[in-house]
Amino acid sequence: MTEAPEQTPALRLRGVSKSYAGVEVLHSIDLEVRRGEIRAILGENGAGKSTLMKIIAGLTKPSNGTVEVDGRPLEHGMRDARKSGVVLVHQELSLVPTLSVAENCLLGDTPTRAGFVRRGLLAKQAREALQLVGLRCHPGTMTEKLSFAERQLVEIARALRQKPRVLILDEPTSALSPGETARLFALLRRLNTEEGTTVLYISHRLPEIRALCEQASVLRDGHVVATHRVAEVDEATLVRSMVGRELGLLHRRTSVPESELGPVVLETVDLSGPGVDKVSLQVRAGEVCGIGGLVGAGRTEFARLIAGLATPTGGSIRYQGEIVRFRSATQAVRAGVAYVPEDRQREGLALDLSSGENALAPSLPRLARPGGWIRSQVARKTELRVLNDAGVYPADPSMTVRSLSGGNQQKILIGKWLPLEPRLLILDEPTRGVDVGAKSDLHNLVDSVARSGAAVLVISSDLPELLTLADRIVVMRDGRVNGEVGRDDWSEERVMELAAASADHRTGTEDELALSATRGNLTEGS
Repeated sequence: MTEAPEQTPALRLRGVSKSYAGVEVLHSIDLEVRRGEIRAILGENGAGKSTLMKIIAGLTKPSNGTVEVDGRPLEHGMRDARKSGVVLVHQELSLVPTLSVAENCLLGDTPTRAGFVRRGLLAKQAREALQLVGLRCHPGTMTEKLSFAERQLVEIARALRQKPRVLILDEPTSALSPGETARLFALLRRLNTEEGTTVLYISHRLPEIRALCEQASVLRDGHVVATHRVAEVDEATLVRSMVGRELGLLHRRTSVPESELGPVVLETVDLSGPGVDKVSLQVRAGEVCGIGGLVGAGRTEFARLIAGLATPTGGSIRYQGEIVRFRSATQAVRAGVAYVPEDRQREGLALDLSSGENALAPSLPRLARPGGWIRSQVARKTELRVLNDAGVYPADPSMTVRSLSGGNQQKILIGKWLPLEPRLLILDEPTRGVDVGAKSDLHNLVDSVARSGAAVLVISSDLPELLTLADRIVVMRDGRVNGEVGRDDWSEERVMELAAASADHRTGTEDELALSATRGNLTEGS
């Protein structure tokens, strides 16, 4: 019997399987998503989510099975999927750094006349797309100059310009602040109700799932193991479905009493530079200091000044009691400063090298013998130590980093610094795009580094993470410190108030309104 058009699912998968070199990574997936639904797709890293989304978007051909959009099978790859209105926003961004924001927004759809780009129309259409996601930047800005979060918003804006019928979002808020997340959620709800857009939403942030989605389908080891009505289950049930076992939700780090902290390792006084305006703070040995704030607050820019990746224009940096001015990242590393960037695939890892080669890289200068030779036995031992201490599974030094899950990549990104025993560890979005199990492992890793006597600076857009990891939280806005949240005022609300309020504490800003509109939802269950 033929289905009535209104009863035809927006998306239907029948028996979708995928094998690589004889290894089956997806096992006969059956899934239906109705028109206008926002469906969560959950699972640990390596569960098969990304492979499944690439099949739906036509980027990967299934070994078996069919994908239907509005009842019509997709048979001709990405072009067919795009023509049917399927748009995928990848977790690892696909923008061209050397093009402008406008050129990236309209890539593949650039307005021309007689073979020449219509620059005025290009800028106008780009502004309209950027306005959708609340990103304030000039369309002519080079994309490489944007922060990771800003690039994430450009990627989403580009997808929305295509007016998708099925929109796939893979960790879209991994680097966004609550204000940007609130705007995105409001936009998705509007697309859902006004235009009937179907959304597949992948995220490891369970409070977001509870705030946005009606149903959640869970993948584990390449199987769809459950589909839950979100309102009828708690987070523990969702986690149990994902990992197949009991896994406690993240607990707050047991802070070291202030009287037991070591000496000041890092002190900045009126530090200024690109995007940073007179920032003063201290971090002591054994302390985890969190840095909160909205996109564009200057958090990453501040970290890069300390790590020797940008040049200060004013103020001072005192490191282990001495005034320093690191002129390169290499100089900072030699002094015991380790910096973990927010964009692991472009700035932190060599994807086509092996896990062992990436794990060994920072240690090479210390292991090299006269003449530059390194004993293979020593190198192998160091590689295995890093992979095991960081909890990488499988701990196989020969595997390419590109083939690993995001969680394992992140563990290598942080773990490779451990043999150097850094005195200052700076982490920018340390658990971006990783599952709950990997996040727990990474939090334990950070805690152990602090307890070994290092000072740790953590930048995160995930407020529950800051409240879990940090001993105190310094909140930035517009390149300045706008306040500090201590143990006696420990709440998401207080952090958000400082992040949204201007330096003179005026109220009613657009960010603050967005935060207040979503506060009840985003903090639910966290």
